[in-house]
Amino acid sequence: EMATAKFKSASPYTTLSTNTCGPAPEPPPLPPIRVALFGVGRIGALYLSNIRQNPDLCLVCVVVSPRQSPATIREQLSIPDNVTVTSDPDEVYSDVTIRGVVIATSTATHVDIILASLAAGKAVYCEKPISQSLEETTRCYRAATNAKLPLFCAFNRRFDPSYRAIQEQVRAGKVGHVKTIKSVSRDSPVIPVDYIGPSGGIFDDFSVHDIDLLLWVTGDLPVQVFVSGNAQIPEFAQHGDYDNMVILFKFSTGSIGTIDLNRFSSYGYDQRLEVFGDQGMLHCEHSRPNNSIKQTECGSTKTPIFYSFPSHYHEAFRNQLHHFVELVRGSVLLTVTEKQTRAVSKVVTACKESAKLGLPVKIVWSEGEWPEY
Repeated sequence: EMATAKFKSASPYTTLSTNTCGPAPEPPPLPPIRVALFGVGRIGALYLSNIRQNPDLCLVCVVVSPRQSPATIREQLSIPDNVTVTSDPDEVYSDVTIRGVVIATSTATHVDIILASLAAGKAVYCEKPISQSLEETTRCYRAATNAKLPLFCAFNRRFDPSYRAIQEQVRAGKVGHVKTIKSVSRDSPVIPVDYIGPSGGIFDDFSVHDIDLLLWVTGDLPVQVFVSGNAQIPEFAQHGDYDNMVILFKFSTGSIGTIDLNRFSSYGYDQRLEVFGDQGMLHCEHSRPNNSIKQTECGSTKTPIFYSFPSHYHEAFRNQLHHFVELVRGSVLLTVTEKQTRAVSKVVTACKESAKLGLPVKIVWSEGEWPEY
């Protein structure tokens, strides 16, 4: 008899009825959270689609700009009849069944919508930044604290699986002490001309994502920034904005950071991150629709990178909405905190000053400003 015969198990069919090691039964689904969407521009249209596809959310109302026709927007975006489309935000604030709002309007409008929504008892999901003003950002978070409601600032890079994997490894010490961290962010397609002004400029509309990314990955804050930029596209120059820029950071622990920004990339939406430490390097490159490679006598050809941010960050946007659902249900804590958002706002302000002066700008942090990452 074989030595292991005594370990032979009984037929699995004899233990099926008493087996308690299998997967636990799924809990019954919770009712979807009724939400309203403010804004249906470039980013708002994306949220419209993502909210409607999320089984945990029920879109009740879409608020459009007073300059837009609700009927036209409904037809253009195929919004169903059971969703109200209006230019009157009071229809949202007065509806007690709406538990949350998603704000995807221009930055200048954020504060008023946030404050009114919180006062009406709604949880708030707001596209970055909360405000161009550090004081107004603080005011919004104070209102959220007083209302005991979540105010979630949507920095979508944090919810991208590749960036999250890098952040977790960096914070676990897998590359040792970070010597340099480099981000590349080149937009595609170029933003509409009529959005250049309302966008808030390259700092609040574009670089803010990469600034948050570098702070979040390193868990550190810069003590000096230097910005070099210009406008090589005439339409940006006419608005006093930049389309071509590099930002250099000196962090408190000695790490050096760079952000390479451009408002137009002819070959697709170029997003890259590299973290180099004394024990190794982590990096992620462009995302592509697929990883097929064609090889011929002329060389190798890869599938082009994603064209724009909705396709590149499609998973991150979905993950963000899921986080908001969990926030409203009270099952998780806020992952983008007030101090983190305020820190990004303070760095953005220093970057603007550096760009204006053409000189490095020091940033002084008090102990109470330092966020936990």
